[in-house]
Amino acid sequence: MTTVAKRNLKGAGGMLLLLVATVLLGLELPLPWREERRADAARAKSEGPVYTTTVDWYKPLPDTWTGRGDVEIPHEFFAPVPKALREEATALLGEEDSIALTTEEAARFSPAMDPNAILQANIQERTQELRSYQDDPLNEADVLKRYGADELKEEKLQRHNIMKRLASEIERSQQWENQLKPYLIKAVVLRVGGYFGGAFFSDDLLVYFQGMGSNGAPMERRPVVAFLPKKPRNVYTEVDMME
Repeated sequence: MTTVAKRNLKGAGGMLLLLVATVLLGLELPLPWREERRADAARAKSEGPVYTTTVDWYKPLPDTWTGRGDVEIPHEFFAPVPKALREEATALLGEEDSIALTTEEAARFSPAMDPNAILQANIQERTQELRSYQDDPLNEADVLKRYGADELKEEKLQRHNIMKRLASEIERSQQWENQLKPYLIKAVVLRVGGYFGGAFFSDDLLVYFQGMGSNGAPMERRPVVAFLPKKPRNVYTEVDMME
């Protein structure tokens, strides 16, 4: 984060506020945030696990994995199966990590999800955000005078990357309209509040649970419904904790 950006977000508290606001507003965590999340998880692993127990559905990415071409799946496209239907969903999955659902099954296991409505909302939000950058260009002379040439270079690069990401997400959401299909997937959670997110690494899907808390917590199985652009070849599951 640049010095200019830090004027409005100070320290870890500001970072947490940004994360919470991102989730509440239904925005997607950009790729760098996911990389930071995984780096934090690696550090936490050396300090102590965020979980106190594990389950058979826990399947983290291999340490030797070196895939490329990540495709983020926004958290809005994951919905945990309601408690009353978890046993039925688990039986339906059987030995499979993921199975395709019919429209009727998806409506039963995740009645509130409308992927096209989510896509339309995401397109609108990201278009507005992109326009805000386009309509409010960086005052290069002011940044140069107050913070110097290095900060100006960093700020310009950051704005460029953000605008590029927003344009890419708009294009992707447009391509995904009427294309996402429902799948029932094995995932894991910690016994704390949190949310799911995911990413494709080539044809493999990572489903992670981001918990909110400060102490290790028990892990549980949790079948989820996910609307995805393709069926996963393999499913990996991870958990993390943020204070």
